[in-house]
Amino acid sequence: MWKLFHPRNKLGDAIICKQPHQAVAYGAAIVADQRFGKQAGDGGGLVQQVCSYDLGLRIFDKQTGLPSVKVLIKRNSPLPATSTTTFHTTRPDQSRMIIEAVQTKGDEETSLGFFAFGPIAHPRKNYPIEIKISYDKQGIVMIRAHDAETGKQMEQVMEGEGLESMAQLAEQRDWVRQARINE
Repeated sequence: MWKLFHPRNKLGDAIICKQPHQAVAYGAAIVADQRFGKQAGDGGGLVQQVCSYDLGLRIFDKQTGLPSVKVLIKRNSPLPATSTTTFHTTRPDQSRMIIEAVQTKGDEETSLGFFAFGPIAHPRKNYPIEIKISYDKQGIVMIRAHDAETGKQMEQVMEGEGLESMAQLAEQRDWVRQARINE
């Protein structure tokens, strides 16, 4: 049984096809509508994009004692998609929080890299940090951390494999600040 997505008015679970050749025809119709359909202002070209992977953060599961992924945005959610959660520090002297963004599909996990929030001005155990993770329309992942007590915010675009370390990013930012063009 094939599940399909009609670009204008039905979700994937609403259209069920028992013949694969129909799925191919519907897929071709979606591509044709994307490329040659009417403009968005007059009712056409409204293909809704969805995320291909679950998106979450790696956490330490207290019940199993093992790391696991807390899914915040489920696969096939309409884009753009955003989810917010709050994490708490685990030690009284913890001055920063390290967050790992992870995409999953079935058993497959892909780390998008790490995000470091800090320094926390007045660290204590159970200090709350609000984490907002989102996919934009192109599927790019953005993480934002917000400290409600101080108002401090940080954000980072997650680029998956090849994400450079925070030290390398800081070094590159310094090079850009020092660059002089046409002087």
